[in-house]
Amino acid sequence: MIRIALIGAGGMAENHAKKFAAAPGCKVVACADHRADQAARFASRFGIGRSFGSIDALLGAGGFDAVACSIVDGKHAEACVAALRLGLPVFCEKPLARSIADAAAMAAEAAAARVPAAVNFSKRNAPALAALRSAVVGGLLGEVKGIRASYLQNWVATKGWGDWTSSPRWRWRLSPAQSTAGSVGDLGSHLVDALAYVFGPEAAGSEAAGPGPEALLAVRRPGRGMDLAAAMEAGLVSRENLAPDLLALSAAERPAWVEFEAELELSGGAPVAISTSWIARGHVNDFRIVVEGSDASAELDFNRSHTGIELRKRSGEASVLEGEGEPSTYDRFLDAVKNGSRPRPDFDDALGVQRILDALLPGGLPL
Repeated sequence: MIRIALIGAGGMAENHAKKFAAAPGCKVVACADHRADQAARFASRFGIGRSFGSIDALLGAGGFDAVACSIVDGKHAEACVAALRLGLPVFCEKPLARSIADAAAMAAEAAAARVPAAVNFSKRNAPALAALRSAVVGGLLGEVKGIRASYLQNWVATKGWGDWTSSPRWRWRLSPAQSTAGSVGDLGSHLVDALAYVFGPEAAGSEAAGPGPEALLAVRRPGRGMDLAAAMEAGLVSRENLAPDLLALSAAERPAWVEFEAELELSGGAPVAISTSWIARGHVNDFRIVVEGSDASAELDFNRSHTGIELRKRSGEASVLEGEGEPSTYDRFLDAVKNGSRPRPDFDDALGVQRILDALLPGGLPL
């Protein structure tokens, strides 16, 4: 039995609690949050035996085999490094950290500890992404000519997921001190990891360490976007009930971008257009990748299907390619804890994603 302790008792921790509790041979036995009352309520709700009001108290108490971290981005490094130094395997939410320095330190600690350290790039759990990889590797598209990758949401424009002006669950994402450049880290990290999965060494079946995303993707045009203040000025976000401190967040040197676009290129030269948004009205949670090839195009659209993609030949003939189910990020981590294997994506993979994000951003990621 693998005993899991959760670091964090917020929205993403709910997913961790459910997924790990449902996995055979696994049990969630403890949780911690800086709000002790929140940790206690969370433990009661999910039948977790122990709760703590701090990470230090949790790690000091012990009695578990691995930890899963789902606190705000700005606290990932502190929590994960502390666990790794105790020899505990770590499952961390994406993006890995707010800065390159923190991400590199986390990857180095994981290597030194010689324990599994995985990152929850959850889009890899969809068979549709495996189908896209299969189409590329199998040569169904011919030579790749161009890629459009977008992840669009509207929760800042519509408050469709709750009142982000007051709810801690959403509010921290707009803070330059806690998030990783806003939608760039939140959504862009998923896009970069998905592209690395489809076009990188893993696509050829290699689980060994190889060139990271930064060797696969290069920045063709630095990104540009809008922060919260610019979105309000453009009339895309209402000022109603907006607290003064949220307005002040937009004055930061490196703001939390609510919308962003950039252009990369694959190592073979094909252009890659990337866009992320939290203010895209009409787009609740839309993840889409289109690959244009010399012989055919492929479209992955999670609004349409999480299991398959649409292929369209140059003749106009269309078909659907279904993907085969693969172990989820949760299952891969648990297998790695049991067997000592490498849980992809891991901290090294996530560090490569951070380096791409850093290159995309004006001024880079926070120091």
